Amino acid sequence: MGADRTFSIVLGTITVAINTFAIFLMLQMGGSSRSQGGRFYVAVGALVVFAVVDSQIKRFVHRFAPFTIGTSEPERRYALVSLVLGLLTAVTLLAAAWLLP
Repeated sequence: MGADRTFSIVLGTITVAINTFAIFLMLQMGGSSRSQGGRFYVAVGALVVFAVVDSQIKRFVHRFAPFTIGTSEPERRYALVSLVLGLLTAVTLLAAAWLLP
């Protein structure tokens, strides 16, 4: 198994953990926090955590192909997985912040 696939699995696992924790926090908020936009702050914070984790994993993927001039095939595959997971995370968290009771 290549490094890009391994790191894609790690990113997927971390994404599920971030989403689960953020939605758990949104469900546990009190009424005053919800009325002041607290859910959206949690969603944005979780997206920032996702971006930080993704950028660190992207650096690891780049280390396995250090002498290439352009982007290598593993970097392109990881970038696609990262884009899809990032969009899915953003849609999930913002929808949860908006639609949860």
